[in-house]
Amino acid sequence: MTLRTGMNAPAVLIDKYINSAYDIVKSVSDNLSTIIDISNLVGAYIVAADTPTVRVDGTALREGDRWYSTETDLTYAWDGDSWKAIGTNNTVVETQFATASQATFTLANVYAPNSNNILVFVDGVYQLSKSISAAYGAYTESGTNTIVFDTALPLNTQVTFVIGTVITDATSSLSIIKKLYTAVGGETLVTIPDSLSYVMGNNSLSVSINGLEQSLVEAAYAESTITQVTFSEALTVGDSVLFTKITIT
Repeated sequence: MTLRTGMNAPAVLIDKYINSAYDIVKSVSDNLSTIIDISNLVGAYIVAADTPTVRVDGTALREGDRWYSTETDLTYAWDGDSWKAIGTNNTVVETQFATASQATFTLANVYAPNSNNILVFVDGVYQLSKSISAAYGAYTESGTNTIVFDTALPLNTQVTFVIGTVITDATSSLSIIKKLYTAVGGETLVTIPDSLSYVMGNNSLSVSINGLEQSLVEAAYAESTITQVTFSEALTVGDSVLFTKITIT
């Protein structure tokens, strides 16, 4: 009796575990659509060098999907229209000084072109990217570590690059507000449209005329009040004056 029971024990175990495995597989099969729905709800995680246009399985991207770029070492979230950099630990600040008539700058750090992943300042003045405004941008994001200014910079001009997710992270927020003023001709004192206010003396405002950046350092204009600037030369009729206010909190 004892010997017979011992001989049947493996059969009992096999029956137990095969049936258990079958039950699990059947349960997964019966609930496959629910599992897929949960996967879609949680979001896909993609690891790739090139910007994904679909999920790994070929289905369409959904809001909340994540992509880790092996090219930039940054993680991005799909917002329904584009990839946005996320995180808090990938911000770097890099400063270079221009050689005579230098227009092309090669960075030591990489960024994600056309993804609001880089800020550029010339002598402390914020420069608008052509990826934000083709008409008023001062430079082109031509690669993951290269930018090209439309106008060559003078010798020893200080160019500062802020690269990374300080632009979109959870602990800092960046606000960029642009106001366009069209000159009537002859005026020097200009009130920013909608009486947009800025903090004087901290480079929070940049000004360009017909796409050409104006230098506060070289006295092309002065910060008169928190809503006004005074130009050193009178504007001509039809001049397009773009005011850009930048706030990081």
